[in-house]
Amino acid sequence: PSHTLTFDNLTFTTKQNYWDQCRDAVCKTLVSTSKNNVIKGKDNQNILSDISGTIQSGNVVCVMGPSGAGKTTLLNVLTLQASYGSSFGKITLNGKPLHSRRFKSACFTVGQFDKNWQYLTVKETCTFAAQLFGIQNIEDKVDDVIDNVGLRLVFNSRNGNLSGGQQRRLSLAIALLKEPEVLFLDEVTSGLDSASADKVCKILRRLADEKNIIIVCTIHQPSTKIFLECFNQLILLSNGRLVYSGGTHEAEGYFANLGYHVPLHTNPSEYYLELINSDFSPASKKQTDEIITAYQHHNVHGTNASSSFSRDVIDLGRSDCKEGNLMKSNLIMLKRHLIMTLRDPVLYLGRCAAALVMNCIFAIVYWDARHYTQDQVMAKAWLVVWYFSVPIMFGAVAVFTLNEEISSIQREQKNGMVKAISYVLAKTVITLPFIFLFAIFALGIPGFLMQNYPSTGSFKVLLLWSIHAYVFESLAECLAVWIKDKVMGVLVFLAYWIAAFLFSGLFYPLEDLLPFVKPLYYATPFSYYIRSMFYLLFSGVTFDSCKSEFTPLEPICVESGSGPDVIDALNKILPLFENKDTFMNDIGVLVVMLVIFKALFILGIILKGRNTSIPIPRKNLDDVDNKTAEMDQEQENKDADADAFFVHPPV
Repeated sequence: PSHTLTFDNLTFTTKQNYWDQCRDAVCKTLVSTSKNNVIKGKDNQNILSDISGTIQSGNVVCVMGPSGAGKTTLLNVLTLQASYGSSFGKITLNGKPLHSRRFKSACFTVGQFDKNWQYLTVKETCTFAAQLFGIQNIEDKVDDVIDNVGLRLVFNSRNGNLSGGQQRRLSLAIALLKEPEVLFLDEVTSGLDSASADKVCKILRRLADEKNIIIVCTIHQPSTKIFLECFNQLILLSNGRLVYSGGTHEAEGYFANLGYHVPLHTNPSEYYLELINSDFSPASKKQTDEIITAYQHHNVHGTNASSSFSRDVIDLGRSDCKEGNLMKSNLIMLKRHLIMTLRDPVLYLGRCAAALVMNCIFAIVYWDARHYTQDQVMAKAWLVVWYFSVPIMFGAVAVFTLNEEISSIQREQKNGMVKAISYVLAKTVITLPFIFLFAIFALGIPGFLMQNYPSTGSFKVLLLWSIHAYVFESLAECLAVWIKDKVMGVLVFLAYWIAAFLFSGLFYPLEDLLPFVKPLYYATPFSYYIRSMFYLLFSGVTFDSCKSEFTPLEPICVESGSGPDVIDALNKILPLFENKDTFMNDIGVLVVMLVIFKALFILGIILKGRNTSIPIPRKNLDDVDNKTAEMDQEQENKDADADAFFVHPPV
């Protein structure tokens, strides 16, 4: 069937001081590049102003403009992703408003940077995508799409080994499996060489003809061949305003009528961009304003046909793509992420190996602590601390890795491929056994073999270590979803780790902590782990008897040598160690912490997946402006009253 995408009077506004609130790198780029290209109000900036158009099936529309013209912002508004400001206007698909649910079912967006799962092969990526989209006859459909985008030669290669052009074609393959009505692409040729860019754009042209879909892409500066052969419609933007909207071949005649003729042997797209770039001189700004005014006059007094893109197309129908059920999606996600986890050398298996190596080094350093003599009690206490603190710190790597993973999941949510609950369930089911394996690597050889830890209660020991580790793993997941900056997420993780270490009561007793830092003792997990772990390991053992007097080198000397008596003696030096079985209580507190971090992680996945920005209809814009003006006036009155108070204070 034929499809129609219509957008009317799209305006995008952001606060002038939004830079201070802007944390996303893309967001900062958009705001910073728009500062010189906007119509300024008192408190806001219009990055886009009254952009309208209608696009029919079978068209490949190229959105162009100088840097900061609003290309990516327009695409973000059309894809309901412009959440860093306020969108106004109306977007409809086939006459119905384009909202989040409609977008997920009928549209697909490909970002500027392709983020395909690097540890899956091209075949696996497409197969899992087809399964998640609920497609029947998966093998035939995948083969057809792979041939369409020219990836047959790398069909069994891992995505991480693909070139930039192959990555972009793989993203197109995933989009084709869904068979969307509208396909959006940001900077479609970014990072590609000329040959790869030409291949990708020709694929787009062919797909629009054969699949009868709408394709809208931003592009910085296409070659003449790509511009004239692959794109049949053009939207030119400058300073957030519409300069031209119509056929690519008709653009030359339109600008010639304005007195701007494309020189011979000149790339038309480059010439148009030079015409409307107002960044370098007052004369160029004046010229751009004249061209914008001329287009507005053309739309008012002309036929206005330049804003409507249509062409005759052949109806090829839709594939048998339907939404899969939730249970099936959960199993597909579980299988996909298990494969990636087993192949990823860093996220879990790498940390297990690192924990084994580090703890073996600690076991060698504290080699004499394997003996149950009382002069080694302090060494045993510190070894308990090192055996969990350093491996737990490796969780900072998880923040970095999960940040990329969650970014890809959010993109798949946006495109209607996955549901948040499916990812959360798959991630939880996969993580739990790996965390227990983590405990075995950390304590198995270094603790039970090299340091002669008692085998009695070994399951409780491993369980305590695992739950404690899972608290930090859940924190890493939480930070990865809520903090987009990877480095900042890692720093917050390490800050929490340091706080947990510092305020655990190991170095400074709880009663001596300042009142405002005491909550950190209860809100961090180290103290609960340390006291229970030492009690589990040593309350049931007997140390060698000691009859010597107390010396600084041998601070613990208990004649009976029993584990409880030794722990009592240690408590006088380090109050955190108690001769009390608090295992169930400490496990309960750790589980509560785990649940809190996990809940924040789940909430973040759900909310970020629903993070859409639907433009406010034009009929409500005046009300918004009036309300804003009223709020501004009210604030001005308050400021004036405050100034008057200080200038003429009451007597």
